[in-house]
Amino acid sequence: MVIYVLGTLAIAFVVPANQIDLHAGLFQAFQVFFDKFGVGWLLRPMSLLVFIGGIALLTIWMYGPAKGFMRASAHGDYPKVFQRHNNKLAPTGVLLIQAGIGTLFSLLFLFEPTISTS
Repeated sequence: MVIYVLGTLAIAFVVPANQIDLHAGLFQAFQVFFDKFGVGWLLRPMSLLVFIGGIALLTIWMYGPAKGFMRASAHGDYPKVFQRHNNKLAPTGVLLIQAGIGTLFSLLFLFEPTISTS
């Protein structure tokens, strides 16, 4: 929590409050920092690194609970759909359910006018 709060405060100190964009706050801060030190060209490589980090986090956040559900369902605590897995023991049943729910939440972005409301 401290890391997130400090990161948010860093953005708040660097980017004026009336210019902070909810969608680009982090990258606005990067741009201000990089421009101040004369390396504005670093914004694109940093964006790529943030994207790769996001994909890595998404993978861990989806696979960890899915594996936990699969193990718990093997003891009969959850329905059998959570026990499904492939030949590499990846919990396919849970991952498919997560993909469906994630898709439904993602569709909110299509039907809501702003990211904040969705």
